[in-house]
Amino acid sequence: SAKSPAMLKAALKTLGGRKLPIVVNSPGGDVDAAIAMGRMIRKNKLDIAVGRTWFVGCEPGAKNCKENDARGSHYIGNPYVLGSYCASACPMMLAGGTRRLVGPLAYLGVHQITTTVVQMNVQYEVRYRVVKGKKRVISKKVVSRKNAGSYKTYEMSKKVERKLATYFKEMG
Repeated sequence: SAKSPAMLKAALKTLGGRKLPIVVNSPGGDVDAAIAMGRMIRKNKLDIAVGRTWFVGCEPGAKNCKENDARGSHYIGNPYVLGSYCASACPMMLAGGTRRLVGPLAYLGVHQITTTVVQMNVQYEVRYRVVKGKKRVISKKVVSRKNAGSYKTYEMSKKVERKLATYFKEMG
């Protein structure tokens, strides 16, 4: 999601300069967010692997988890590969790793980018004032907004193509 880069940035701050690998299990999502996270991973010279985490004690989100506090971490876990996946926009993040690790029991899904175009009919109420013979807009308010349909396209704009080519070249 668009919030993921900020969440990764906050998580990286807690590492205190340690070079721990990123372990990712993701169906993908936002291309721009994946690219931003890939760049953060590269900037911090981190490795990235497709995997899952088997948590010892409490899982993230568990309330009142005190079990792991004595070990200096809220959550202690062991990575494993079986059934893990990195698909859609996730491989763009994976590209950011100094080393990129995908085990034989993990799934890496790459596909063409799909864009969903949503068309809207918007009606406005516009108020004008005539000043020296010219109409000047004094207010514009949306009166109604109706979905006029949507469609998916697999065509990439030249701008997006350049952006992806530049990113992948940058990541080697």
